[in-house]
Amino acid sequence: MGTCWQYLTNNHVLLEDGVDSYAGSNQLSDLPSELSSLISLRELIISSNSLTLKDNTTIQLVFFFKQVHDNQLTSLPQAISQLEQLQKLDISRNQLRELPSQIGYLVNLTSLHVEHNHLTELCPNVLRLQKLEFFDASNNQLTSLHKQISYLCQLRQLNVSHNKLTQLPSEIGDLTALRLFDATHNQLLSLPENLGNLRNLEQLHIRHNQLEYLPTFHSCANLKEILAGNNNIRGLTDELLENLKSLTCLDLRDNKLAKLPDKIVALEKLERIDLTNNDISVLPFQLGAMTSLKAVILDGNPMRSIRRDIIMRGTAELKKYLLSRLKDEENESESLTDAGSNSALPTGNQDPLSHHDLHQMKSLDYSNKKQATLPDEVMKAAAEAGVRAVNLSKNLFTDLPNSLDAIAHTMVELNLGVNKLTQLNPRIGNFSKLQMLDLRSVLFTVVIYCLLCIFFILYLRMSS
Repeated sequence: MGTCWQYLTNNHVLLEDGVDSYAGSNQLSDLPSELSSLISLRELIISSNSLTLKDNTTIQLVFFFKQVHDNQLTSLPQAISQLEQLQKLDISRNQLRELPSQIGYLVNLTSLHVEHNHLTELCPNVLRLQKLEFFDASNNQLTSLHKQISYLCQLRQLNVSHNKLTQLPSEIGDLTALRLFDATHNQLLSLPENLGNLRNLEQLHIRHNQLEYLPTFHSCANLKEILAGNNNIRGLTDELLENLKSLTCLDLRDNKLAKLPDKIVALEKLERIDLTNNDISVLPFQLGAMTSLKAVILDGNPMRSIRRDIIMRGTAELKKYLLSRLKDEENESESLTDAGSNSALPTGNQDPLSHHDLHQMKSLDYSNKKQATLPDEVMKAAAEAGVRAVNLSKNLFTDLPNSLDAIAHTMVELNLGVNKLTQLNPRIGNFSKLQMLDLRSVLFTVVIYCLLCIFFILYLRMSS
């Protein structure tokens, strides 16, 4: 057997010539020069130690091997340039502030891990490793990427998350082999339109930035996953949606979306969409016809057009409702010709009431009409249908409409938000089954008065 030596720390580490050896998770602060005699050693893992590698002779030996992550390295030796056959280098979780230009000589390198260091920039020579396929530079202090990143023509995965990037070079669109790009937790204000050149891109992670819009992804036919939560995105264009034929997962939570376009149906393979904490009040009925869609997450949105109990039943019931509304909408022009039997009554702005809502959903939506009165014929139709939920928000009502008395025995939800109320009529006490009363954006004194009325009514009922 070849040369055998033993190196002692708080543990016993035995390395023998001709075998793979492991010395990780010890407390090594240096390596002996005798390491050079192990001429047949194939692999040495010295991760999770306390190596500082201050001895130049030892330094030149160490980098013959792959894994020196989780140590205390503050620099790399120039002799690293001699390791031309090295294919994988993991120097993550050290104390590096820069990479030497000599790293550019590692022309056969396919995997490079430099995450969790203190790098503020990547030297241009690093970006000339044309065989590199996996590059992780996350959790550093990078403020920009050099345009020469385009030289990494075989790169398949690029992770620059948790840095301080404010923009990306347009040349990033030249990385046509890229399949996964992660720029999560940066300070990006926009993405270059050239990102759409990444024809092999499958996963794009851009959460926790400051993006206000997304590029059109004009050639990203293979893109399956976009994680764009926690940004400032205000809308999605039809062109964007038409280009994402393969998308299965779309995360847009914690943005500023006010509307979901009807063109969302262009995402034929979409399985999951997360819209949590946006400003969406209505959904396109077309969502109900998307057969691949398995999960729609809507928590934290001011949904006004769909009753809460429907949303809380889950995606299947939500899609069922939306599909029924879609079919109802398609037939509505026909049904509206029979104004009497179908309750297709004109409202304040000449829009017809929904026969579906009145008779199947037991709801009356008379919101945003800018009206101060509620037509008797509208409430007559609502009473005949046994309506339980009434939305009168965003109107000009100064008092509780008298015609509401027609459904006093069935109504459980009443929305009077954003009106001109200065007081709440004591007749509110007649609505014995009322469970939800919305008085948003009315005078505070009105709300207090309303609460006192309700508590008084409850007290009388309990006393009797």
